[in-house]
Amino acid sequence: MGSGSVLGSLKECSSLCATPDGSGLEDDMRLSKHHDLSAFASKDETRYNLTGVCVDPVNSNVAATNGHFLAVVSVVKDVGDESPQNIAGETIIEAKALSAALKALPKKGTVATTTVGVLKEGDDRVRLQNCTATHVGSILAGPFPKVDQVIPPQSEHKVGLSAVYLRTIADYVVKHATQAGKGITVYLPTDPLSPVRFEATVGDTADTAVFVLMPMRL
Repeated sequence: MGSGSVLGSLKECSSLCATPDGSGLEDDMRLSKHHDLSAFASKDETRYNLTGVCVDPVNSNVAATNGHFLAVVSVVKDVGDESPQNIAGETIIEAKALSAALKALPKKGTVATTTVGVLKEGDDRVRLQNCTATHVGSILAGPFPKVDQVIPPQSEHKVGLSAVYLRTIADYVVKHATQAGKGITVYLPTDPLSPVRFEATVGDTADTAVFVLMPMRL
């Protein structure tokens, strides 16, 4: 069976749709579209364990990293959920299969239709199911980095920034920067109400670009 192959059909999975609140579904975790972290996974096949997305029902999160950046997103459990029985701990799922299952979800609907359930089948694959279809993904071997040891502690000095404006700055630097890695230097103020300064070297003449972003309340 290939990555992300569809096993189920609307008829076969109709029992799932009978529980629109998501209760009674036989799986360990239910993931939504925002749990697609495939963009953060490594594309380097020699780092096999980093080419997948790590699903951890014990700590209720999903994580992915390429060794240079890391993303961790929590998975909220319903009140009354018991400890997972099927997945005992961290399971690395191939990013392509998980992404395909999550991208296929509708944006609106019930819990049963807008989430994918994760159910481990043996040692080498998982079933990713909702009430319209079921995908199968491979389980990747190898340990996943301990995310709690990688994430730095929250600092007293923090500032809220617009994600839209940050993307605009990043897109400009990626397009025009001359430095290897398209790097940006960030000068963080100690005052959370002060503006944040960014710098990058751009153009064939290695000009200095300065960006200033005002903080926002989060």
